[in-house]
Amino acid sequence: MAAETTAALTPLMQQYHALKSRHPQDLLLFRLGDFFELFGDDAQRAAPILEVALTHRQAVPMCGVPAHAADPYIAKLLRAGLRVAVADQMEEASAGKGIVRRDIVRVITPGTLQEDALLAAKQHNFLAAVYPDGARLGLASIECSTGEFLATELPAIADSSALWDELTRLAPSEVVIPSGADMEKLKVTLVHKGFSVAELPPHDFSPRIAEERLKTAFKTGSLRGFGLEEKPQALAASGAVLRYLENTQCGRPFATKALRTYAIADTLQMDAATIEHLDLLPEHGSRARQSLLEVVDHTLTPMGGRLLRRWIVAPLRNVETIRERQDRVAYFLEHKETRRNVREQLQGWPDFERILARLAAGTTAPRDLSHLASGLRQMPKVESLLKHQNGPLIPLIGEDGFHASVHGESTSPLFPSMPACPELNQLLTRAVVEAPPPTLKDGGVIRDGFHAELDEIRSWIRDGKRKLLELEQKEREATGISSLKISFNNVFGYYLEVTKTHLAKVPAHYHRKQTTANGERYITPELKEFETRILGAEERALRLESALVQQLRESILKEGDALRRMADLLAHIDVAQSFAELAEQRRYVRPTVDDSAVLTIRDGRHPVLEEVLPAGTLVANDIALDAKDRQILILTGPNMSGKSTYLRQTALIAILAQMGSYVPAAEARVGVLDYLFTRIGASDRLADGESTFMVEMVETARILNHATPRSLVILDEVGRGTSTYDGMSIAGACLEYLRGGPKVLFATHFFELTAMADRFPEIHNAHVSAREWGDDVVFLHKVEPGPADRAYGIHVARLAGVPKPVLARAGELLAEFEKSPPATVRVDDKLVQSSLFDRPNDTLLNEFRRALQVADLNSLTPIQALLLLQTWQTKLKDV
Repeated sequence: MAAETTAALTPLMQQYHALKSRHPQDLLLFRLGDFFELFGDDAQRAAPILEVALTHRQAVPMCGVPAHAADPYIAKLLRAGLRVAVADQMEEASAGKGIVRRDIVRVITPGTLQEDALLAAKQHNFLAAVYPDGARLGLASIECSTGEFLATELPAIADSSALWDELTRLAPSEVVIPSGADMEKLKVTLVHKGFSVAELPPHDFSPRIAEERLKTAFKTGSLRGFGLEEKPQALAASGAVLRYLENTQCGRPFATKALRTYAIADTLQMDAATIEHLDLLPEHGSRARQSLLEVVDHTLTPMGGRLLRRWIVAPLRNVETIRERQDRVAYFLEHKETRRNVREQLQGWPDFERILARLAAGTTAPRDLSHLASGLRQMPKVESLLKHQNGPLIPLIGEDGFHASVHGESTSPLFPSMPACPELNQLLTRAVVEAPPPTLKDGGVIRDGFHAELDEIRSWIRDGKRKLLELEQKEREATGISSLKISFNNVFGYYLEVTKTHLAKVPAHYHRKQTTANGERYITPELKEFETRILGAEERALRLESALVQQLRESILKEGDALRRMADLLAHIDVAQSFAELAEQRRYVRPTVDDSAVLTIRDGRHPVLEEVLPAGTLVANDIALDAKDRQILILTGPNMSGKSTYLRQTALIAILAQMGSYVPAAEARVGVLDYLFTRIGASDRLADGESTFMVEMVETARILNHATPRSLVILDEVGRGTSTYDGMSIAGACLEYLRGGPKVLFATHFFELTAMADRFPEIHNAHVSAREWGDDVVFLHKVEPGPADRAYGIHVARLAGVPKPVLARAGELLAEFEKSPPATVRVDDKLVQSSLFDRPNDTLLNEFRRALQVADLNSLTPIQALLLLQTWQTKLKDV
């Protein structure tokens, strides 16, 4: 704004524009008394989003929201993809003081939220930073509402999609990248994938600067012990994400937990497509399906809910740690009364992690203090419930925060001891009322009897009028002036008023203040002291309460590490009892988890369908896979018969087992998997120029290039998006390529592929059975050995409501096709179908037969034979 224009503005608007110039791209919420106001272009952009009236003052557009209820309005702006800078009043307004000083106290972005009203209790809200550099990239994340700080390194984007898989697991609300033209492609891709993107100058990603920033943040002279050695990209990303958080807090303090580095090889890897295909997490929208998380979540605390969400997308590979988790589930299953009592204690437990984050930021609400006090009072009860018969709990911290031996042979307790904070517990119980007001400005946070001076001030607030009348009566009796009264005005404050009739009775210690037409006005030392006490008592009480709350905050933060360990322990206890509750309600069993290559499930059930279908309608099924004799299972059968259910339930049972949960089966053995890949369903990415078939092939290629002998691969209808021969060729070639590699479940309608089980001993057939009953077909949903004989597609079409004439004609065509069986090619004593009708007198077909005779068919695989047939398809299509 030009200088002459600025000079013409009022002082208030000059202040506004000075603050706005510091954050030109952000909406500025400008505090005016009890409201946050927006002006100019900000108001015009925000009003329709906030659904508030747009008004004008001196031709300047403006709108506003109540300051005490701003959070829901801020949430609307964030959902609209906007950032919000908050300019608050830094002092109280008073008469004759001039313009109130204001400053920007915070920039609110999707990844930096801390307020409960803006966050889902059981979901993380990560702020991530990505730093690509050469063949590696760094990824760091801070959960601003809990202080969790993570960092890792991944292969660069050009080499794999590891970044997208990890971002899918973390689900950050905001991703920070270096600014610059060379980052434009990364930025566009992030935005296209639905991430909110922010930028920092490239120098903020400097490893050297990052190292100094982290040392300052953690008050250490070295970063040894943080796991960043030989990880310069992770170091750079960690420094950048911390820098961005500092920028948005505008000098406001914040706390993070110790930085923890991790390797993706520590957990079962699932790409973004697998997490989506298996419906592991809830989705939003009209077509959202129930997720695995929603079914298995019986947690009662926000911390436990967030931990379970993390586990479900990052199951473990370490067998010992998985078994330790199972031991804790077994404990709660065996001790039902303990579990019931623990659940009672955990019900409504406060969110320690987020309360501590707000305390560190100085944004504590009074109810945070009372909630923290309530939790501390409950903690000894939880600890006493979990004590082992062989003595008190002792602190044992393992790889996932716990350590224990196999259940039944344990010489150490399953749960570490609770961090003891008895002094803090007693302090908060004595200091804070059980139901404090929403804000400190309302007063009444500190209990009566905690602080003598505050009690005295409150007594004057409550009893001031009574004490005034008592003083008035006392002075009347002492002077004998029956008409004496105590009055008040804004000029003199409190005074004693005596009429002219009684002036002779006025004592010598009365000091005259004013003469009136009817008498005199006096003050006394006692009245002056009364005035000092009663005037501004509420303001003094608030000031004193604020100081006491600040002292409480400092006392709590001194115990911050212990409280964070307490929150972590409670989260693990909550998830363990949740798994036990689930196991008892749904008859889950403890799987055997080991380092073998075996995946065996007896009477396995789909955990989500079991929840939503009527009791007794879900059919249980077995599966047996290993690395040698039963490496690949080709699954055929009708549509709607349950093939996809069988595929998904196998994957979900493996995930539950490696999470440490019990599983829906009569018996299960799961050799730890390193990767779980799925290719299920049909979708396109037309905005990227990728058709349904292209998406299918991209996902298939990823699987073929990354699956290992310890992986589980689930493929459903590979090749269906193109012509029959193309699709069959690709599907068969994929199966041949996967031989000797991962365990594979392969569902297909290409019945021709079932012949591969006769050629390769590691490939087996199975089908989902169906029975014909007159004109109807009954799907039994039972998986049985051997290939299917029919697809029953016309029956499914009838169920879908296809018109009867179409169904009738389809039946006629099917009968004709079945009367003219496809020609076959004999390869190594095996028949391979060609889909060409046998027409012995046709010239071109005779030429084709001669070509087959010349070829060395015994050297051809079934797939090569099919490709040979495909070569002739164009020539013979008009025959």
